[in-house]
This record gives sequence, structure tokens and C-alpha cells, in this order.
Amino acid sequence: MPGSGGQLTPVQREQLLPLVAPTRHDPDDASPAFLCQATEILDATRPLPFTRLAQYPHHVRNWGLRRLVKVMLVALLNKYQVLSRRLPRRLQVKDGATFPAMHGSLRETPPSPFELQPGDRVRIKSREEIEATLDANNANRGLIFDVEELRFCGQEATVLQRVDRIIDERTGRMIDFNSDAYVLDGIVCPGDYHRLCARGIYSYWRAVWLEKLPPRP
Repeated sequence: MPGSGGQLTPVQREQLLPLVAPTRHDPDDASPAFLCQATEILDATRPLPFTRLAQYPHHVRNWGLRRLVKVMLVALLNKYQVLSRRLPRRLQVKDGATFPAMHGSLRETPPSPFELQPGDRVRIKSREEIEATLDANNANRGLIFDVEELRFCGQEATVLQRVDRIIDERTGRMIDFNSDAYVLDGIVCPGDYHRLCARGIYSYWRAVWLEKLPPRP
């Protein structure tokens, strides 16, 4: 248990070192790279090629035929869209934009209109309202709005917690958030535009994408 004020005592820190050391690359580095399931899963679970037919019966059992067909058609379309950016313009569809396309256009994106606390009730704004807060990279102050979040527009949710730092899954480096970001209870990535990725990771939300609701009676 932590000592007074929530801080670890020197003895407790010494006891934790054998557990913490294996989670880091270069532990003496000022900004070490961390190891965990999230950082290793990208290498351990690569999507199978489209031509590997043995995967589809499993997908049908897990997700249903209708959803599988929809997801695979979108994946094939987006694959062509990305490749078409190297083709003559006449062979491109909407300049190679992937589906579904967001169209942010701001040069300077708006800040948070309020602070949220765990337990606060919110309503996720409409696609048009969120799009109006994004720059050309579909980001608000550096945080990209993931199109996987579109299906939740208009829904009500409860704030689970504020996010102040995360570990970059690709590099293992700790990233500090300079602006507000929240996760909502039960709102996780459905994987519809990532070939039914089943990781179910939380989505990050700016307060400007949310409407604060009064507490329940």
C-alpha cells in the first residue's frame, strides 16, 4: 500500500523494481519505451490477407454474414482509394478519400467549452457539429476524430474518466495530453472500418464534441 499522501516508500519502490523493469526498454533513458499487451499486439495479430479464404467462415460465425460483407466491401473500397492516389486523377474517386470521409477545414480549432468529471452525463454531437470543429487533418487540437466514432453520434453516455497520458502503441513511448480528452463508459471502437478489429479499445473524445447533460434526478 502507498505511504502517507499516496506516495510509495523507498522500501515499496525497491520491491516494485523487479516488476516494473521488464515493462521498459532502456529503463535508464529519460523517456523509456514501455512494453505491454497493447504495444505487442500489433505485431502478434496482423490482419490476414483478403485471399486467405479460411478466415471467412470464422468471421461469419462471429459477426454475421451481413456485417461481414459490408465491412469487407468498405475495406476493399478503401484499399483502392489509397492506391488510386498514385493513379491519374481521372481514375480517382473524390481524390482518393477513404470511406466514410470527414471534411474538416478549420485552421485553428476551438478549445474545450467546459470541463467534465467522471459520472457526468453527455450526448455525443452530430456528425455535422463535430466536423465543424476539425481542421484539414480531421483533428481538434491534434486529436484526430476517428471515423469509428461516427456510429455513436447522437447517443447519450457517461464520462468514465479524463485521459492525461497514454502509451503510443507503435513506439511504446509515453505521450502526455496537453488538452482535454475523455473516455466514455461503454463507448469502444467497433472495428467496422478496421476489418472487424476485436480489440474494443476506448475512443478518445474532446469536450467540444460532447454536449453536457443535467444529472439524472
